[in-house]
Amino acid sequence: MKPIKRRAFLEYMSAIAATSMTSNLFGFSHFDNESFDKNIDELLLEFIGEDATRPEYVWFNREDILYHDYLLPDEVESHPDFWLVGRRRVKIFNKAMEWYRNAKHGTIISYCPTKGLMLSGENQVSAWHSSPPNELKQDGEFTSFTKKSRWQRDCAVLPAFQFHLGQHPVLELEVTEAEVDWQFCITIKGRGGAPFIASAWQNGPGKLTFDIKKELQSRGYDLQFAELHFAIGVWTENPKESAQIKYRISMPSHSAIIANLPMVRTAERAKSEGVPIEAVVINKKGQLLSDNHIKLVAKVLGKTFPMTEKDGVWTSILQDLPEGNHSIQIESNKSAFSKIQTPVRVTNGEFFQYDKTSKWITKNEKILGPLTGSFQGTFFFKNVGLPNEQIVQSQQEWDTWDRTQKPGEHMHFWEALTPLELDARFSYLSNQGFDLLHLHSHWGTWERLDAGGRISPHAAEQLALYMRTADKYGLAHIQALSSGPYGVPEDRSGYGDTVVFSRYLDEGFKPEEWFEPTKGRFNDLFHQYLDDFTTLFKDETALFGMTASGEGDNVAPKRAEDTYWQIRKNDQNHIMLSEPIDVIDKLPENHCIGFPQDMCGGRTYRISENETFPEFDLGVEFKLYKTVDNVYMAEGSWATMPSYDLFHGIVVKDFKGNLNPWTGTNRYRIRLRDTLYLGLVHRLAIMNTWDETITEDEHKLVKEIRNKIDWTQKFMDPAIAIFVNDDCAGAHDEGRVNVAKYERAFAGIPLDYRLYTTSTPPSSARVVIDGREPFMKPKFKSEGGIILDEIKNQMPLEVSENYSANYSQSEDGRTLLAYFYNTMDHVTEKRWLAGNHFRVPKPTKFSIKIKNLPKANLRYTLYDLNEKKVFREYIGYKCPDWYLENTDHDFFLLVTPV
Repeated sequence: MKPIKRRAFLEYMSAIAATSMTSNLFGFSHFDNESFDKNIDELLLEFIGEDATRPEYVWFNREDILYHDYLLPDEVESHPDFWLVGRRRVKIFNKAMEWYRNAKHGTIISYCPTKGLMLSGENQVSAWHSSPPNELKQDGEFTSFTKKSRWQRDCAVLPAFQFHLGQHPVLELEVTEAEVDWQFCITIKGRGGAPFIASAWQNGPGKLTFDIKKELQSRGYDLQFAELHFAIGVWTENPKESAQIKYRISMPSHSAIIANLPMVRTAERAKSEGVPIEAVVINKKGQLLSDNHIKLVAKVLGKTFPMTEKDGVWTSILQDLPEGNHSIQIESNKSAFSKIQTPVRVTNGEFFQYDKTSKWITKNEKILGPLTGSFQGTFFFKNVGLPNEQIVQSQQEWDTWDRTQKPGEHMHFWEALTPLELDARFSYLSNQGFDLLHLHSHWGTWERLDAGGRISPHAAEQLALYMRTADKYGLAHIQALSSGPYGVPEDRSGYGDTVVFSRYLDEGFKPEEWFEPTKGRFNDLFHQYLDDFTTLFKDETALFGMTASGEGDNVAPKRAEDTYWQIRKNDQNHIMLSEPIDVIDKLPENHCIGFPQDMCGGRTYRISENETFPEFDLGVEFKLYKTVDNVYMAEGSWATMPSYDLFHGIVVKDFKGNLNPWTGTNRYRIRLRDTLYLGLVHRLAIMNTWDETITEDEHKLVKEIRNKIDWTQKFMDPAIAIFVNDDCAGAHDEGRVNVAKYERAFAGIPLDYRLYTTSTPPSSARVVIDGREPFMKPKFKSEGGIILDEIKNQMPLEVSENYSANYSQSEDGRTLLAYFYNTMDHVTEKRWLAGNHFRVPKPTKFSIKIKNLPKANLRYTLYDLNEKKVFREYIGYKCPDWYLENTDHDFFLLVTPV
């Protein structure tokens, strides 16, 4: 084996040696400083976690560590835990599955018209994977796996296999040849850690049966479809020893009723059209039955609806179904067919809309004001695989979680959560002030909605559960319909390339088709997937909106546009968003050219990668967003999983050489706070973070403050305007740094200003500055500057030294929003996707003077953002000055009419 040269991996090893967290990552023993005298290959063996004694399991699910596709050192990638998900692989969706669509009723049914699912041999419906130099050979119904690697444990894995639990509840395994100890494991897709089903270690031939449906139901899963990883492998005492196992795996068909995928209808449609419910009846031979002796009925709310059969499909139209979530029971008069439950949701028909006139999000014609949320695809869990496994939600739970104890730090993905787990998560988010959720699809290990030009049945069911649970807690969801550009394994150069399912390759897909949509087989298939999605969810009011590819939009604008028009053919209910602004390198208006979507998003990962402190760089970023009516914050402030950082060598140390992770730290919290409250005073319609965990309580006061403001009123246009062009906008441009100096200066006064990009200044501007020219410290005319003294006499606020503020004021002056942040100190350190500088509040004097407001009875509320509560409040015609002798807290002032 060749020595590893990658610097990142060596940094990772250095980090491992410096922390007591080592035992929780992969089960390997703790390193001491002498470890670095060893050959790097020996270190790698310890890193992987190979033991002298046989481990408990032959395969562990590392999706949480890998998160999405990454190019790993070959020596790491060859390990069985990483091979499948750590590198681009062409996966085969269940080849036996078929989709029935009823265009009239808008129903979709997925089923397998076979007498069984063969998972091994020449006619297997999926495919096993194992890393070189291992071998996989097919012989009739059997597969032979030969371990030739140098790992003690190694295996073959069949990934992300979907099937109907009623039709295929049981898996049968037969091993006819085994030279060494072997084991079979089943893992739930997206659930990190040890398998949820595993045989004991076996020796020699044997037969085993696993009741998968029963095991899943015992864990709280209640969907029709499952999505599982299967693994079979061996362990050898001598790592270099070759070993073989020959096996046959099948899932026999059972008699079953299979209902359509989740049905959603607005109350209006439910009243005028009724709610269609459809099903097929399938026997053990995989045949659809239409026998006259079979009768099906659908039951809900004490009513029974007969189902009629045509061409093997049974249909009923449910009448008078009220608004709400319903569980429809379908049952037969034949005992061979177990009754089933399928969800139907009737929504109120009130969709989120983007109002171009007010430039706000509305619902039922009501302006909602700034909304906040985050990508919610991965969730920390402690005690993974144990009876007391539970989600980790708050800062307190994070701080008290000893991740050095096995099973250590793990995350589960959204597709693997049970109804109770989703309920716990969304209840918590709602209590913390969240409005929005966000998911991507199809990149790397992430859940795939697109099953090769058809909707993925498990993903569709889980997403329906996700959204109806979200709606229960007042949350709404943004769905990216794909992610990075669709590609092929051979092209390893592009960021985020999504390796397609084999079906697309079988149809002749070429990567350029993603970037240049044309008439052809791939476009037809991809459009069918989009049509499936809108068929299922166009009436879902918990669906806030959709993007074509989220952050992938900016590299494939033509695909984003094509997706937009295809969605609009079938769905005019939802907001269409896009993310054309990646690393901002020009004016937002120029990024957004060619994107017809309702709103265009940007990302704040590159904040403070220049010499500017982050709070001032954010101020510039958001003022740039406001130069375009429909630009919002789509992503930012990603706190990566600490073990993910370690694995990829994304390691930051403090000045004492100790590991300084980003998740759960005050530095992350401060960055998030600046992002949210600066976004609030800049009146951004949406502020979305990325995969936020632990710090969700920072949203709480945003929502409380927002709900006290009349967003229909007009807000004052600043009297000071700064001209900017593309050279002033780029995150890494000197012009951006120049403009940020104005942001810092004006925030310290504090005095509001705006950026403009037009040939003439805005009509409200009384002082105009050219941001392209060298920075000149803003001064009032009485001080020898260019700012009119009458502007000084209209300033609503004064703030003490070492605090800065951004604010926004209504035209009548009676509403004022102001964010005060402590700027006593900063630290400089390089962080991946988080910039170079971090605000570090330290105790100092804090005072504010509120002045020049209308003579009216007003409510003055000062919030302590550290304590998440009202600090002081005054009602009257003139608020007294507020003063604190010594504080490092941040504050928010809200003034509203009484």
